[in-house]
Amino acid sequence: MSGGSWKNGLKLVGNFWHFRFMWNGSRKQGSTKLKSYKQACAWLNKYKVNLANGEVGLAPAPTVSAAYENWAATYGGKFSEAHLQRAESAFRLHILPVCGALPCDQVPDPVAELVRSRYLEGPTKRRYGHQPRTVGGCNTLVRYLKNVLTHALGRCPFKLRRLKEAEVLRPYIPMELITGFLEEVDRTGNEPISIAIRAMVYMGLRESEAINLRWEWFSHDLATYTPGKTKGKEAWKLPVHPDLKARLMPLRAQRGLVLPWVDENGVSQPHTAGFTKKAIRRAGDKIGVAGLSPHSLRRTAATLLDQAGVGGKNNPAPAPPQGHQHHDEVHPSRTAGS
Repeated sequence: MSGGSWKNGLKLVGNFWHFRFMWNGSRKQGSTKLKSYKQACAWLNKYKVNLANGEVGLAPAPTVSAAYENWAATYGGKFSEAHLQRAESAFRLHILPVCGALPCDQVPDPVAELVRSRYLEGPTKRRYGHQPRTVGGCNTLVRYLKNVLTHALGRCPFKLRRLKEAEVLRPYIPMELITGFLEEVDRTGNEPISIAIRAMVYMGLRESEAINLRWEWFSHDLATYTPGKTKGKEAWKLPVHPDLKARLMPLRAQRGLVLPWVDENGVSQPHTAGFTKKAIRRAGDKIGVAGLSPHSLRRTAATLLDQAGVGGKNNPAPAPPQGHQHHDEVHPSRTAGS
């Protein structure tokens, strides 16, 4: 299907722009093999320049190495120094050794795939030892090559889809290990940490929300807690677990922070971020769950809710069953988020 009339010597035929114009009494016509009008215009301009120089057709495409040098010279003042350094490293170490001597229009899918596979298979030297190369780094490498070839040709000769990151299984505490986990936390002898971690496990609070617990946000009987300030601006009424309530009762006050840190001037303020991090990681190692972080407890709360068939603000957790250990009485607040 043709689209419209000839415009600047170009006409859309099907999905591609075709060219037609008179040159020294003869007609020049054909397909640019390009779908973009802007790229087709650039192609046609180059074609006419080469005709004016007495050549037939487009001049041979530059090599990938020459195209990169031209790209770097063109964009040297338009991109950040860090971006240009990353591009230089990508070409010098991974791209040019594979296809630097090839003309840009002779880099089909198999060649681009070879660049990608050699990158993923090779070792890397990082600050903290040898680690496997990432899919994200591989996609960035291919994007650099695509940008340079597109700059040189007006199009990219290969079509590779981005690789998808493998799903990472993030750690959480299984229900049967929660009792042991909390017992290990209590071995620190730090009651504020024990309370903050229980608030995170039982109510699904983030660490920042746990260390900012305030008495005025509890109900008068400490049965429920409604966070007044959260990252996601949630304001849901959360049930307070009996274990947590028992630890709060001796500290009960009317207003202010539940877990204050008093500085040298006697001013009460929240503990800093990471307050519970070491205790959580050490307790996790003790029960055989490595890599736990404060956010793992929020994930644990959400996972237990999901396993119990409970979730969301419109379907709150039921009252704790009587006669169970506290690890069977988890009341996280909602599905874990960022």
